[in-house]
Amino acid sequence: MKKALFLLLGLVTVVAIVLMSATSFAATPTRTARSHPIHFFLHMGHTPQSASVSRAASSNIPYNGGPVMAGTTNVYAIFWEPTSNVSANYNSLIKRYFGDVGGSSLYKISNQYTQTGGAFPSNAVLKGSWVDTGAYPESPLLDSDIQNEVTHAQSINSWSSNIDNIFFVYTERNENICTDNTQAQCATNTFCAYHSFFGTNTIYAAMPYAASFFGCNPGASPNNDDADQTINLTSHEQMEAATDPLINAWIDSSNLNGGEIGDMCAWMFGPGNAQGADVVWNNHGYIVQKEWSNAISGCTLTTSTATKYYKIVNRKSGLVMDVYGGSTNAGAHVIQWSYHNGLNQQWALVPYGNYYQLVNHKSGLVMDVYGGAKNAGAQVIQWTNHHGLNQQWSLVTDGNYIQIVNRNSGLVLDVFGGGTTQGVNVIQWTNHHGSNQQWSLIQV
Repeated sequence: MKKALFLLLGLVTVVAIVLMSATSFAATPTRTARSHPIHFFLHMGHTPQSASVSRAASSNIPYNGGPVMAGTTNVYAIFWEPTSNVSANYNSLIKRYFGDVGGSSLYKISNQYTQTGGAFPSNAVLKGSWVDTGAYPESPLLDSDIQNEVTHAQSINSWSSNIDNIFFVYTERNENICTDNTQAQCATNTFCAYHSFFGTNTIYAAMPYAASFFGCNPGASPNNDDADQTINLTSHEQMEAATDPLINAWIDSSNLNGGEIGDMCAWMFGPGNAQGADVVWNNHGYIVQKEWSNAISGCTLTTSTATKYYKIVNRKSGLVMDVYGGSTNAGAHVIQWSYHNGLNQQWALVPYGNYYQLVNHKSGLVMDVYGGAKNAGAQVIQWTNHHGLNQQWSLVTDGNYIQIVNRNSGLVLDVFGGGTTQGVNVIQWTNHHGSNQQWSLIQV
């Protein structure tokens, strides 16, 4: 009897061990799973450029309701280089590019791609960089490895995820990256780079060493370094992420090219200078592709020459900025009023360095703080353009809205006393993030 009992207990133990092993194996997470879509920048030969050439005859890129990287984007560059197998100036040139692009005419193309409320990408800065000499866990690297590297870099450097933060992961020469362990989509056979996100809002871009892979060469090298090829890919991914970070903002998923603003103009460049650069920013030359502009229904390296006008709507009152009485005289007050499609209620945003001038459609005069005053309460008027600091404005994201900040005073546009009736003056005032200081830009 005892012998039978021991045999029975032994059989139960063996079955339990087998079940535990099976459960443990099944619980091992697959390294091929992804929770969010990857948006590829395909090799040159894989991109149907005919689709982008004919795009002008069809509709523009639609807005799908998701957020953009509004205001100033913080860029973090992660150079994952276990053996430092990169060209002499690779890292420094990429970092220089990030220092130049935010204030460029190329980046200003993204200004037109607003999110709900009117906020839009206005600038980008290199917030941090880090060289990781830790070994690659495998070769080829998988997308899961790139995501893990972002998380690792965040832990080491105290960086955080945010809808306005993006992490670029650069790998060294000859290191392949694949989306998963099937190796069906890799840098060697499909893409030059890609962007995506994981979690709620960890936005990242995978950046293989472009010079190692066929189909990723823009055809010129203005800085005589392999970095030139990778900078073109960086520009593509940065502009797309700014306008479509979660793959649900400005994208036409039905388009053959992939439908983001970089895809529409992939491998299309402007005329090069003697060094091969098609753009020069801060006296630094780069070769970067054109980006799609809905404003001109075409590809460009700069902001549209076609003037766009906006009504500027106050969050609290729902009324718009208006020149009193439709006046065309210098000195006329800016007020709020019900929108009636008047030209005196429409404003153009004209880039002026890192700032904007706001030009009234009817008068052609610019928005100005009376007398160049710096005190809270000074009247906002229209005036002849003399490019004064009191006529220059920055657009700063405040939640889903923007604040309009005067360069001279540092004060923000405000509806006097928080009034909600027609005719109340627009003034400058100390920023208290009031709804009467928050505005939406709506193209007319």
